[in-house]
Amino acid sequence: MKAFRRIPVGIQILILVLIFIIPIGSSFYRYYITQDYNYLIEAECDPSQEICYSRDCEEPDACPPNNFAYYKQYLVKAYDFEKCSDNSCKKECENKTVECKQIFCGESEDDACTTAVE
Repeated sequence: MKAFRRIPVGIQILILVLIFIIPIGSSFYRYYITQDYNYLIEAECDPSQEICYSRDCEEPDACPPNNFAYYKQYLVKAYDFEKCSDNSCKKECENKTVECKQIFCGESEDDACTTAVE
């Protein structure tokens, strides 16, 4: 601590300002300029055709506004999300016009999935 006291006050203030400015600037660049983060989206799923996530929509407030009892989950980059025609990006993910990463049901122990398609 004594070594820090030997540094001139102007440089100490500059160091403290940089400690705050650099993280704020890098976060601004990552999240606002490059939009380098993902959206987790849900798309409609047909349980007779594929394995889907499932939830009980009979309970009030158990389902989000999309009311999907059976759904798939995708991760979509924020910069690609504006290319989607709707909030599910299902068409764009299937046509590969946007980069999507599907999160398959059963990857987590807490997932509620439909049974396997025969």
